[in-house]
Amino acid sequence: MSGDKAGYTPEVDELDLQIIRFLLQDGRTPFAQLAKQLNISEATVHARVSKLEDGGVIKGFTVIVDPDKLGLSLAALVLIKTDPKRTQHVFSRLAEMNEVIELYDVTGDYYGVAKILVRDHHELGRFLDKIGLLDGVTSTNTLVVLRKIKETNIIRVGY
Repeated sequence: MSGDKAGYTPEVDELDLQIIRFLLQDGRTPFAQLAKQLNISEATVHARVSKLEDGGVIKGFTVIVDPDKLGLSLAALVLIKTDPKRTQHVFSRLAEMNEVIELYDVTGDYYGVAKILVRDHHELGRFLDKIGLLDGVTSTNTLVVLRKIKETNIIRVGY
């Protein structure tokens, strides 16, 4: 993964979008197969993917795991209020915690929302105690996820 080069954003055309759509479905698709399906050369696929990586459009390739199969069966959203002067400190500390898989700076009554994964209610309680001890946290509100209605990592592009 090359990363974003100092603000460079490549122009993304229809061919780039087609490549991205295929890779979103299966990031392990060989470039030769992409080239055949798109009726272009493998070198073109490689060049396009490299351009998209260099520009930060493609941020990386990863494995998607089922948290339940790893024993992380309790998901929760933690809404966080902070002392405004300590918000960035709180966010920095939360971002370091393994239980936090997503963290958002939001508008409204709360300053942040953290999505967390833990094994059970006991771990959730310990995690909430840990958050409550962070310098700058004034209150939290926790929403335990009962069912996942929709969860995806696939972004609609160019539709």
